Amino acid sequence: MAARQSAEPAIAAYLDAVGQRLVGPRAPRQAILDELCDGLHEAAATHHRRGVPAAEAVAAALREFGSPPALAAGFAGELAVARARRTTLAYLATGPLIGLSWLSAIVPNRWWLRDPITLLHAIPVLPLIAVAAVAGMLVLAATGPIGSRLREPERHGLVGTLVIIAAASFGDVILLATAAHFVQPATQTVAAMAITASTARLTASATAMTQCLRSHRTLSPAG
Repeated sequence: MAARQSAEPAIAAYLDAVGQRLVGPRAPRQAILDELCDGLHEAAATHHRRGVPAAEAVAAALREFGSPPALAAGFAGELAVARARRTTLAYLATGPLIGLSWLSAIVPNRWWLRDPITLLHAIPVLPLIAVAAVAGMLVLAATGPIGSRLREPERHGLVGTLVIIAAASFGDVILLATAAHFVQPATQTVAAMAITASTARLTASATAMTQCLRSHRTLSPAG
């Protein structure tokens, strides 16, 4: 216990240095830091049981784990995959809801069920929706067990996620810019909900784009 207590300040400073360099979702970052914390304490305790003084045991453990920048870089791929999957799942989960709200505002009588070609002309962002959906499926495959078996580079998942964000953002901009031309008086309430949802997603997309680009920059060229 004494060795663990004396290790705390040095290990805490080391973990803080690593944490500042980890780029990814909060939960995976915290899980990595928790695992490192346990590993460092165990390594220091092992050295101490062999007769090494507490301070030197901590120093030896830190040397074994390497420098904070190098250690953080080793987790870049894992965190990039987590970022790509979480962001993609968020768009795939919310996309249909936002799409249906716009669909209800534009074509409330559901004639689109009988005439999909006319629907394509009425809603020109449908191709963007298709691109985002296909990209989403590819990202989930590339960042899941299949991609792991094929040794798919982590950056491919991030590139696909960026495509999804760009398609969704472009679609939201088009719908928001043209809403006044196709919203009918009878669907103003639904249209207001759709406008609010697209505006919120557009704002979130700016943050998501920044986060994915940051994750992309942490990957080595060979990644």
